[in-house]
Amino acid sequence: GAFLLTVFMFIVGNALYAILSVFGYAARAVMVFSRFLVGVSSANIAIIRSYVASSTTTQERTTAVSLTSAAQGLGFIIGPAIQTGLAVVFSKSRILDNQREGPAPHARSETGRIL
Repeated sequence: GAFLLTVFMFIVGNALYAILSVFGYAARAVMVFSRFLVGVSSANIAIIRSYVASSTTTQERTTAVSLTSAAQGLGFIIGPAIQTGLAVVFSKSRILDNQREGPAPHARSETGRIL
């Protein structure tokens, strides 16, 4: 139960972080919340190592712990790549939306103002 909850929180936190550009002005608050979720749910490595230690024999333990560490390292490499890909996809769609709507009123140049 606890492990599945932390994995779900980890996925949700990283998914929110990956699509921050969708949230506009609320992006900063969503970023803080998403990083909080990821930080809290990162404690699941203790649950995993505890389970590995209790469910393996002494001879199997080294292999099991090293495979767990390898999976964690692979996640550290692949995770940011996925986040970068999603950020690019969502930022391109947002740029296209802005091009269709024109510049925002607050983005107008001060030199174009009539005195």
